[in-house]
Amino acid sequence: MKTNYNLIIIELLIYELLRGVYVNLIGSISLGDIMAIIMLPFVFRDIPFNNYPVLKKVTWLYLIYLGTQILSEIVIQNDLTNAIKGFAVTILSYISVMYLFARLKDRLILIPYMLFLEALNALIFMQSADIASSGMEFDMTSVAFFKFKIVPIISNIVMVICYILLKRGYKKATILLLFSVVIFYIFKGSRSASLVLFLSASILLFSKYLILYKKSMPFLLCFFTFFIYMGYLLWITNISSINSNSSEQVQRMSNIYNPFELLEQGRTDVIVGMNAFTDKLMWGHGSWAMDKDMKYTYQMVKLTKGYVPQGYGRNSRTMPVPSHSVLIGAGVANGIFAFIAMSTLFLFFIKLGYRLIKGYLLTPFIAIVFYLIFQLIWIFLFSPTSHLRQSLPFIFALMLVFSYQVYRFKIRSIFYSLKI
Repeated sequence: MKTNYNLIIIELLIYELLRGVYVNLIGSISLGDIMAIIMLPFVFRDIPFNNYPVLKKVTWLYLIYLGTQILSEIVIQNDLTNAIKGFAVTILSYISVMYLFARLKDRLILIPYMLFLEALNALIFMQSADIASSGMEFDMTSVAFFKFKIVPIISNIVMVICYILLKRGYKKATILLLFSVVIFYIFKGSRSASLVLFLSASILLFSKYLILYKKSMPFLLCFFTFFIYMGYLLWITNISSINSNSSEQVQRMSNIYNPFELLEQGRTDVIVGMNAFTDKLMWGHGSWAMDKDMKYTYQMVKLTKGYVPQGYGRNSRTMPVPSHSVLIGAGVANGIFAFIAMSTLFLFFIKLGYRLIKGYLLTPFIAIVFYLIFQLIWIFLFSPTSHLRQSLPFIFALMLVFSYQVYRFKIRSIFYSLKI
């Protein structure tokens, strides 16, 4: 058993290293994806579909979404190459989830190790372009480089440290570490990463009250919301001295005390993506549809009061229809049925995450669980569709492993129940 355990560690290391190397096969595919495809027949027999019904549900959700994609692409008669690229994202995402789940399902202790490998991958391939960042190369001194290249390294290492601290009973030190990283991220201009860690740290801070005063949940929710808003006000009133990029967005706001207006300025392509979705509500624009007449580019410029978002301008005719949201992107590409299918997948994992909080609230894994859940929410709502293949499989797999351990060994906290 020890030999098999060591072999799994080596295999996962090779997988993570290969994930950073891409080749062109119709579209871009990593060697890690190819490895997962090759290994899948060997690991499929280890996937307990019959003993763990949650896996069957995940499989059906992926199949339904793929079916809506195929139907949409046939109806709108999209370019075959673009259609295949869209199908490939979904198929490779599912294969990655199943591969990682099969390798980790009986080895919960390897989850911190996988987070470390994610950080190692980001470090080794720091200067290479990747799918999640739309293939752009960054100046190493830019805010974008920090957000896309440095943040994944720091966040994953911090989660490993949090696990070690909580395992030794240092909860206060864990919370202090998380809030310290939040402040560092804010000063470096990485709002989304700071928000994910801020929410994780805040709920960890109030976790004792979730246990003792579970009947007062509405009050705790209101207090937690107020706490978050106070943090937003503290940031927004000092933004000019913190980060110039964020300061520019704030200057375009008519009411700086409205966080939704900041969201509109920071994620304009999500708002415009909603317009693109409703323009072709039934079947969508097709995978990799281009903004040929610059209609949506002009909408983005109008919303940002003349500011041209990065990547747009003279070459906008070669840019895809914007969405910058996995959820909205599904609708933009393939219409209302794909949007419903993707939303169902999203809500499924949100519900799964809620059950994980109950199951792991009193374990050293709870910080990682919070981090995965908030990462999941942010990516689905405000990250490009490519994250369905790039980031979400890792999150899905880890959440399924956590859930499987609860299901298998009946790990319980004060208010655990598994009804998914």
